[in-house]
Amino acid sequence: MPVVVSIIIPTYKRKKAVLKRAVFSALNQDYKDIEVVVVDDNYGNELNDFRKTTIELIKEIEKTDKRIKLVLNEMNLGGALSRNEGVKNCSGTYVSFLDDDDEYLPKKVSHQLTFMLDKGVNVSFTDLSIYNEKNKLIDRRNRSELTSMDKDYLLKYHIIKNLTGTETFMIEKSIFEKANGFDNVKVGHEFYLIYKLLQLPESSFAYYPFDDIKAYRTSEESISNGPNKIAGEKANYKFKKQFFKKLSLSERRYLKCRYRAVLSVSYKRRKNYFLFIFYLMFAFATDPIISIKEAFKHKK
Repeated sequence: MPVVVSIIIPTYKRKKAVLKRAVFSALNQDYKDIEVVVVDDNYGNELNDFRKTTIELIKEIEKTDKRIKLVLNEMNLGGALSRNEGVKNCSGTYVSFLDDDDEYLPKKVSHQLTFMLDKGVNVSFTDLSIYNEKNKLIDRRNRSELTSMDKDYLLKYHIIKNLTGTETFMIEKSIFEKANGFDNVKVGHEFYLIYKLLQLPESSFAYYPFDDIKAYRTSEESISNGPNKIAGEKANYKFKKQFFKKLSLSERRYLKCRYRAVLSVSYKRRKNYFLFIFYLMFAFATDPIISIKEAFKHKK
């Protein structure tokens, strides 16, 4: 029996051309035993046109490719719970995730699945490249500094630097379900999923040090541009503080500085310039070098 990989794509207020790019990047994988589950979160009268666009696109694709499935949310759930709905409605042994404005390169699934089967693990993550609206590479996130897959080591690293984002994950469906999937939080649902997976005795992790994903950072509507970003970052930082006793002084300083730098940029996006300057100065006082690096990274 072939090993089926389900690619979950939640979609919300996305233009047809952009959603189509994401869906076809999944369908056009060189590994053919896949299913693509599109979860439409456009619930409500004001979103009818977006839902209609999604339905039309999927019906058009279904004429030539039956590996696609559409799930219509009966209420607006948000990205995290929409991904959970996708997993509930999928048939794959493994699940992978793709945002509706990003794309997989053609060998993403085959590379990662082969790697996982060779390693005998049920959770893996990869590198990630981020592009701007002009298709210019602006950031590349890799985990080459990792020296172990021991879960205690990974947990500490995860608290400090986050083993994310979502699109880099490939997870055995059964272990995803044991972790109860993504939590319904304002920001950082991928952080909490990895945290929960690290707590499971049955979980086993591996890092695939390659990049088969193109993520785009654009000016279109995003959680990073709204108040949820600020509330979510504050909640995440409060959660991480419980681990401070396990961290060195420099590691705690890094966490504090990064948190304040991210808040600074978030307040600037909200045009709250008083709090922008306040948190920027607070971050700079904590560690000037880290604050500049983090502020520059998150402003793009």
